[in-house]
Amino acid sequence: MEQTGRVVALLPGGRAQVEIQRKAACASDCSKCGGCAHPEQIMAVEVPNACGAQVGEQVVIRARASSILSIAALVYLAPVVLMIGCYFLPVSQGEGPRILCSLAGLAAGAALCALYSRRVKTARRVLFEIERGIGKPETQR
Repeated sequence: MEQTGRVVALLPGGRAQVEIQRKAACASDCSKCGGCAHPEQIMAVEVPNACGAQVGEQVVIRARASSILSIAALVYLAPVVLMIGCYFLPVSQGEGPRILCSLAGLAAGAALCALYSRRVKTARRVLFEIERGIGKPETQR
C-alpha cells in the first residue's frame, strides 16, 4: 500500500514524522459517498528516513503488507476466536455460565490486542518506510 504524505519533523535515529491522510477501505471517494466518520482525519506516523527527506517535503510511504495483514488478523480474529472457544468450555450449570465464559473470552481477546498495541509502540516496529521523495521542501516566505 502506497500513500503520499508530508514530512513534518526529523527525529533522532534517522527517523522522520510524516503526516498522511487516513484512507478508508472504500478508496476514499468521499465526494460520492459521505458515509465515513473520519473522511479528513490526518495521522502522524514515524518512519525510517533512509532517503534523507527534509521537513516540508512530499514523500511516498509504503506500508509492509505482511505487517498490516498480521495486525489485522490479530485485531479482528483473536477476540472472536477466543469468544467462540470459551463458549464451548465444559460448564455444567447451563447456558448462563457459557455466555459469561464467552464474554470473558471476548474481553481476553481485547486485552491481548491492547497489550500487543503497546508492545508495537514501545518496540517501534517498522510498519511504514519512505519509498521516495516527490516534492521539494516548502520554502518559508
